Amino acid sequence: MSEGSFRLAYEEAVRALRAQADEHGSLRTRAGTILATSLVVTSFFGGQAVSRGAPESSLAWLAVVAFLLAGIFSLGVLFPTDLRFASDVRKVVSLIENSSPEHEPHKELSLSLAGQFDTNGRRIGAMRWAFRASAVAVLVETVLWIALLADTTG
Repeated sequence: MSEGSFRLAYEEAVRALRAQADEHGSLRTRAGTILATSLVVTSFFGGQAVSRGAPESSLAWLAVVAFLLAGIFSLGVLFPTDLRFASDVRKVVSLIENSSPEHEPHKELSLSLAGQFDTNGRRIGAMRWAFRASAVAVLVETVLWIALLADTTG
């Protein structure tokens, strides 16, 4: 194989990690929005329920549980710290210094980045599910608060 082939693999690995980093940032931003939405929904509808003297009911408790779940799942997306989107510079320097025909730096670095991509992919997949769960929890929370308020006015 030529050095150009390995360079192409390296460039593709870098592009894939950049796309993964963008997705990670996007998930975190949207999870923050979900968390803020959940807080607003609870403060608004919960406040309305309290001001109307709504009796304690299973709907209210379920809405609070949905609020807590939305918060927990959102925080699960916001706080993972074990993702890596770049190579260790010392490792790259070592690869260059120890390069040989069978240990071409672009090839070795491409394989290392591919491993990072796979590891990150599993975590990001879990974060996607946590994000979806938080979004569903906010939806359920909103519906429960509305149902509770509809019961108190009807």
